[in-house]
Parts: sequence; structure tokens; C-alpha cells
Amino acid sequence: MKDLSAAERRLIAALDRMDHAVERAARRMAELGAAAVAPAPAPSAPGTDVSAEVAALHDRQAATVEAMQQQLGRAHERLAETGARAAQLAAANDALAQANRQLAAAAGGAPADWARDGGAAILAALEAELAALRAARAAEIAHMGEILDALDRMLGVPPAASPAVPAAHPAADFAASTPDPEALPLGAEDALPEDSAPDTTLPPGIAHDEDPLPEDLAGSDDDRHQPDTDHAPAEDPR
Repeated sequence: MKDLSAAERRLIAALDRMDHAVERAARRMAELGAAAVAPAPAPSAPGTDVSAEVAALHDRQAATVEAMQQQLGRAHERLAETGARAAQLAAANDALAQANRQLAAAAGGAPADWARDGGAAILAALEAELAALRAARAAEIAHMGEILDALDRMLGVPPAASPAVPAAHPAADFAASTPDPEALPLGAEDALPEDSAPDTTLPPGIAHDEDPLPEDLAGSDDDRHQPDTDHAPAEDPR
């Protein structure tokens, strides 16, 4: 009986160990099954990525359109300025041609008419020529500005603000800087500045309308250092 009781206890202990092993194996299998059948992440809403790309493309297109509109506005401004300068240049050339015709007519008339109207005709011709030159210079400056702007756009440099060129008024400037011929004394309008300035540097005997030569200056120095024989006292013949 004692041997039977010991065998029963051993059998019961073995069955308990088997039960624990089965439970552990069941728990391990359950854990492995839960890890293998993990829920997949929820899919994103359909069209979300496409909408983001479309929004970025729209922003880029809007920036490009704005830049092109700014360039178009600047091109319109340059075109208007070029047209205004071309009209100014054409008007200056017409005025120059008219002044030249008047000058030719005055020069081909009688001497009395030329003496009366020659000064005004010459002044008008000079004013017209000055206006034409200033208009041509303004057109050249504008053309150079357009070339520099094109180079800046090619290099990616922001264009600099071009200073506004004031409108030229050559007639008023020339009239303000030119003295009135009637207010000058007789023959003063034909006199040169060097004619009115006294010449004290040249020795006597040298012409004033040419530069002195070195031998002339040396001769004048020798003349100053030679004794005056005309006024020397006569020697006593005794």
C-alpha cells in the first residue's frame, strides 16, 4: 500500500507538471499569434498626397505668373519711355532742320539782312543742334539701360531702379548761358578772351599772336644785360 501511495503521488506530480507545460505553451502560442496578426495601419484618405502636390504646383505657378506680370509691366514702361524719347528725338531733328533752313536763307540774303537776322539765326541753329544732341544722348542712355536690365535678368540679379532722366530744355539753358549781343559794346562779340587780357610776359619786339621761341627770350635777356652805349659819356681825347 505504501508503494502504491508513493506511485500515486509521483503520478499526480507528473500530471501537474504536464498541465503547467501545456498552459505555458498555450500562452506562448497565443502571444505569437497576436504578434503575427497585428492590425495594419489605417490607410490614409484617398487623394491626400495628390492634393498636396497640386497645392504646391499651384503656388509655384502663382509665383511664376506674378513674376511674369512684373516683367511685363516693366517692359510696358520701357516701351512707353522709348516711344517718348523717339518722339522727342524726331521733334529735335525737325527743329534742327528748320533752323538750318532759316540759317541758310539768312546767309544767302543781303548783307543788311544778315547783319540784322544773322545772330538770331545762328543762335536758333545752335539751340536746335544742342536739343538734337541731348535727345540722341537720352536715347542712347535708355538703350544701354535696357541692355543692362537684360544682362541682370540673365544673371539672376534684381534690376536696379534706374534714375529718372529729366527732360532736356536746351533752348532755356543755352539762352541763360549766352550773353545778349545787343548788351555788349561795339565789336565785343567778335573779341576773344586772350585779346582783352594784357600780355605782360613777353618782351618788346615779339609778336603777341605767336609763342616766343627760346632764342627770342635769350636775346631779350642779352639786350637787358648789355650796357647802353648811346648814353655812355664820351672819352676825353686828351
